[in-house]
Amino acid sequence: MFTETIYIDLIFLTVQTKTSALKLQWVVPNQYQNHLQTLIHHGGKQNGPEKIPQVVLLTKVDLACPLVAGDLKKVYRSRYIKHQIEKASKILGIPVNCILPVKNYHEQISLNDETDVLALTSLLQILRFANDYLQNLYQQKYKTELQSIQ
Repeated sequence: MFTETIYIDLIFLTVQTKTSALKLQWVVPNQYQNHLQTLIHHGGKQNGPEKIPQVVLLTKVDLACPLVAGDLKKVYRSRYIKHQIEKASKILGIPVNCILPVKNYHEQISLNDETDVLALTSLLQILRFANDYLQNLYQQKYKTELQSIQ
């Protein structure tokens, strides 16, 4: 039976409008603060076959960009959001495809389909990363067991 604990690093970044810098906002329990600081210090780079997937959620994209505030469907067309994603990628050493923009529910009373789609798309991508990680881990363990039999 194959059992393994999986850790997927999540960092939430909030885009600030009136500054050129990204604000790193940790939305994790205090016991993980040192781990996140180490992640930033090492640029998010890991070696070895069991590389843990790292995902960044870029939050409050609607507040950062007027284009996106007007139409959330344009989040992937916004040059400003793209620039912020690239900046986060450079700072953290995480690939651009692992930085996912989302809009926060903070003043809305009712649900919004566009906000939900963006959040669920991000969740789906996180699940894909976790699935890929499990598949790779399983294949490596299978190869190791096969080699030990021979």
